[in-house]
Amino acid sequence: MVGADGPAWCAAIAAQARLTPTAPALIGLDPRAEIGLAALSDRMTRTRAALAGLGLAPGQRVILEVGRGPEAAAALVTLGACLAVAPAAATLGPDMLDDLLARVRPGAVFAAAPDSAVAAAARRAGCPLILPAPAGDWRADGPARATPAQWDTAVAFLLPTSGTTGTPKLVPLRHTALDHVAAQVRGCFGLGPDDRALTPITLSHVNGLSIGLIAPLAAGGAVLLPETAGGEAALALAAGAGATWATTVPTVLHDLALAARARPDLARGLRLRFLRSASAPLPAATRRLAEAALGAEVLEGYGMTEAASFIAQQRPGAARRDGWVGPAAGVEIAIAEDGEVLLRGPGVITAYASIPEAGSGAEASSFTAGGWLRTGDLGELDAAGNLRLVARRSEIINRGGENIAPHAMEEALRAVAAVAAALVFGVPHPTLGEVAVAMVRPAPDAPAPDPARIRLDVATRAGPGLTPDCVVLADLLPVGGTGKPDRRAARARYLSDAAARPVDPPQGALELLLADVLAEASGRPRPLDRTTDFFLAGGDSLAAVRAAATLGRLLGQPVEPEALFLAPTVAALAARLAAAGGGGMVGLIDDVATALAGGRAR
Repeated sequence: MVGADGPAWCAAIAAQARLTPTAPALIGLDPRAEIGLAALSDRMTRTRAALAGLGLAPGQRVILEVGRGPEAAAALVTLGACLAVAPAAATLGPDMLDDLLARVRPGAVFAAAPDSAVAAAARRAGCPLILPAPAGDWRADGPARATPAQWDTAVAFLLPTSGTTGTPKLVPLRHTALDHVAAQVRGCFGLGPDDRALTPITLSHVNGLSIGLIAPLAAGGAVLLPETAGGEAALALAAGAGATWATTVPTVLHDLALAARARPDLARGLRLRFLRSASAPLPAATRRLAEAALGAEVLEGYGMTEAASFIAQQRPGAARRDGWVGPAAGVEIAIAEDGEVLLRGPGVITAYASIPEAGSGAEASSFTAGGWLRTGDLGELDAAGNLRLVARRSEIINRGGENIAPHAMEEALRAVAAVAAALVFGVPHPTLGEVAVAMVRPAPDAPAPDPARIRLDVATRAGPGLTPDCVVLADLLPVGGTGKPDRRAARARYLSDAAARPVDPPQGALELLLADVLAEASGRPRPLDRTTDFFLAGGDSLAAVRAAATLGRLLGQPVEPEALFLAPTVAALAARLAAAGGGGMVGLIDDVATALAGGRAR
């Protein structure tokens, strides 16, 4: 129900402002940036009254440029109270901004400055531009004019899905869904006016917006919003302003924990009760690190844009299991026959927002005949109703009929001391259909690890089913705007690098022989070049056994299949065999290889 103060979450802010008008609402690192409850409530009232003068009607679609800090949060709250706001991160590039404008078709664009990229996109689209005015107000950049646009007074925000596993859809976050989720968050965590939420994640995505901004304000509390990214800035604000809880994503949580280890002087000032981690699977190692460094329990949750980021949640003080995200939190959860997680409830959408000139096939297939939302996640429920997520359906790697969940393989990789972080994705394979490639960020302050040794360590610890077919090292792993690992970007980078790599033919008799034998074992019609990975070229563990046996017979010395795991390219294997043979054997191996290569050529 919408009253004089607007939807329920808006009315809660207004009511708390009347009770404690001098209390802070939005707090940043800069004390001058703080916005009090009374000031925020007053801005909401003034913005609602100013719509007509800006050429806008209640519920009209608009785009808002969103950065970091209290001012960005205040703009989201005040505009979301009366318009259907599509947040646009200030870091978006021109192509993504143009696409967002084309999909939203806004009545106006609210930009942070006249020379910002968002303002430039509005001008390219011929869309009315609205700019900041003093005291948190807005002014039209040019004559105000009403623009035909879609509108819906029930919708507060229009959010694209993350897009890290598929084409983003436009999700309407209704006021009733925000009200429902805010109540669930308040009840689940026992939030009240004395709580201060640390929100070090972007406000343009659902976790930061719904859980990190709207829910704590609706509970009467304050929100701490660092103006800059990075663990140390968030740590300094949490300690200085007295954060009692935080909502994060695993990558940000990891950075926050590292900052606490590096700055014990700041960490000693923390009084956190708990930290929530959602939006991506939480590595067990990250949980342990964060709890030790930050002195509070880490509670994993499951959320998605379509459910205002609150689906299942571990509770404070309750028993926890790694990989399980707790019981349902105000929604119904069911598991389909094929293992897909299904949802429905007051906080879950029943349709996607209409996109002009877009087909409805993908959107329609996202719902069952019974009104359940198909999440695209695979999972299971235990007898107590706790949910375990296995993988995104679209991320499953089908390696020769074996379904591989990337998250499980990543956990196995992170158990290797040389690995700081890992991102696993599938790439095409000529005989197996797909194989698993692991992009690995090495542990800091350590020598660069040998990718083959990482594979062998995983195989020894976790078995062949969780061993990637190829490991590549990277200084940074790609992430999306929410901080979630971006497998599509990692896969595209890997395939682009592979396509750009020049052909490197074998050198010397031994490499020529190995190229021939490994190609035959992997089912390739032509010899491998010297830098092609045997396992990506069609080889598997059985092919490695065949190749090792053939090489041992031809060279007259034992060759163990393990050698191919440690040296999976022609060049690396040749060097390993030569070194294993010793100085006196190098010439003999070369002579045998020369004779055999000549005979095979004839």
